[in-house]
Amino acid sequence: MPDETVEAEVCVVGGGPGGRALALALARLGRSVVLLERRDPGRGAGPAFRGESVSPDGVRLLDGLGAWE
Repeated sequence: MPDETVEAEVCVVGGGPGGRALALALARLGRSVVLLERRDPGRGAGPAFRGESVSPDGVRLLDGLGAWE
């Protein structure tokens, strides 16, 4: 929807682990956040799949952020 307007206090560019953690932390601080993730035009509307997995350290980090709730 190219004509759609979204307003937020913060725009985080990058939907990787760091971008998502930052967006989550800012949202928990009461900021309105928009998270942008790159889309591969050759793959349709879905997000780019990079075969990522979450390491045990990443699981502990996400748990500490309360993301599993």
